[in-house]
Amino acid sequence: MSSIVVITGADPRHQYFIDRLAESFQLSAVFCESPHYPTPSFTNDDDRKVWDWFFNRREEYELKNFESHKSKSQKNIPPTTTLQAGEIHSEKFIDKLQRLKPDFIAIFGTSIFQSLYLENFSSITFNLHLGLPQYYRGSSCNFWPIHDLQLEHLGATVHQINSGIDTGMIAVQKHTPLETGDDEQTLAGKTILIGVQLMIDVIHRWQNGTLELTPSDMAGPLYRIKDFDTRSIARVKEFVQTGQLKDQINRLLSNERSI
Repeated sequence: MSSIVVITGADPRHQYFIDRLAESFQLSAVFCESPHYPTPSFTNDDDRKVWDWFFNRREEYELKNFESHKSKSQKNIPPTTTLQAGEIHSEKFIDKLQRLKPDFIAIFGTSIFQSLYLENFSSITFNLHLGLPQYYRGSSCNFWPIHDLQLEHLGATVHQINSGIDTGMIAVQKHTPLETGDDEQTLAGKTILIGVQLMIDVIHRWQNGTLELTPSDMAGPLYRIKDFDTRSIARVKEFVQTGQLKDQINRLLSNERSI
């Protein structure tokens, strides 16, 4: 039997990722990396209110769609290990992975892997990227298309990792469908739901020998964790509250219907 290992984060979306994979496959091990996002320093009350506006809405969405999901048909109960900050880059972690002899490693929401990991596991590691890397690479790429009102570039990708950031061979990708009534949270959340299903599909195709990889034909701009700040969130909040986001969704949906 093939060995499938999961490496992910510790938020509700990551637990959802684990639960969905565990419904479809026997997992050899799960590693959950402790959050590595820094807490921002707020210069004024307005910044804090903007931050809270976004994350309170995100928590409400994730409680409804991710944390409330309970696996009813888990194939097995894999051993789960919490990784502290930086541990994912350690020789100890690499040694533990080598002892597991994984055949496929599914990752989502982790730190960027360094050379020691890449030398040993890059060819069997597939990343769920919440973006289309030809347009958006790096962190929070289910946010930036909303920030830019480039909703046609919102989607998810599963790709093999390499020494670049979201530049590996692509297994599959899919655009996020737009619906009347979407907001910044449903758009970002649907991208996660789509991406998790894409990873399941990729593993099935890998198991039956039909997985094919294609190179990405272009690389979009790279976004870092530090780029996601209160100024960026304030722009999205304005789009939501003034109706600009809704108008852009309706415009794109109208264009689709006219084709």
